[in-house]
Amino acid sequence: MPDMRKPEWKRTLLFVALAALGATSCSPTALDQGDLLSGGQTQTAQPPAATVVLVHGMGGFKNIGPVGYFFHIPELWQRQGARVFVAAESSFASIEQRAAELKQQLDRIDGPLVLVGHSQGGLDARWLISRLGYQKRVKALITIATPHRGSPIADLVVGAIGGPVEDALNVLVSVLGWSLTGANELTTGYMANTFNPSVPDADGVTYWSYAGMASPLGLERNSGWLHAVLTPTWTILKSKHLDSDGIVPVDSQHWGTFRGLIPGDHLGEVNQPLGETPGFHAAQFYSSLLQSMHDQGW
Repeated sequence: MPDMRKPEWKRTLLFVALAALGATSCSPTALDQGDLLSGGQTQTAQPPAATVVLVHGMGGFKNIGPVGYFFHIPELWQRQGARVFVAAESSFASIEQRAAELKQQLDRIDGPLVLVGHSQGGLDARWLISRLGYQKRVKALITIATPHRGSPIADLVVGAIGGPVEDALNVLVSVLGWSLTGANELTTGYMANTFNPSVPDADGVTYWSYAGMASPLGLERNSGWLHAVLTPTWTILKSKHLDSDGIVPVDSQHWGTFRGLIPGDHLGEVNQPLGETPGFHAAQFYSSLLQSMHDQGW
């Protein structure tokens, strides 16, 4: 019998659960995984000269067996001729520590870089650029669903003890892999009063951001499919009149030049679970993003 206490087994079981979730939410508009690889519609793009670095969020990983955090996205970009590096940071650690780990990995790569960070990964990248001397190497930082101004969900996690937010806590801890300790750095107060004042944007680096937005069955305007597991956290944010991807308010995801909405939730933005993202064609989005990097001369 495997030791079920080990993190890798917990994460493997997580993706089994997410796969089951995807099977119950099938839709005619769901992404065909073949579109990402060899079957279905071919996605084309010209790659940038710089190496593209993917940085995962809290509770994330490079891959578990054949399953990557950015599901099939590195393979898609590599097929389109891009040099892609997928970072592997500690799943649960402070922004400062994760940024230091990122620096150690990128120090072994030559040439200019374009960083693409999801969720906390965008904050790690901001720290790397501004505090660890990487502004001369990084052409651009592109953040997706990054809580630049924190999230009320983190505020609740830090201050909550049982009560009506118990279901939301279970989502964060058991499904998204949030660390209760790490949640302190994603609070609205910490981001406004500590992180943002001490991590200014670096001159010469382009900052782009994209925001995910979702709703139950994707019925709200400009929103994508909300996977059922994120309903508790989405409901809390909606009760505060905040549009979100189920975890991070849309306004908090804006940083630098805001490039637009992704019709998906916090899982769907990285083509999870396992490519089941009704209403959001991940291959088209990420191919277009790669082409934009090329067009900017990066």
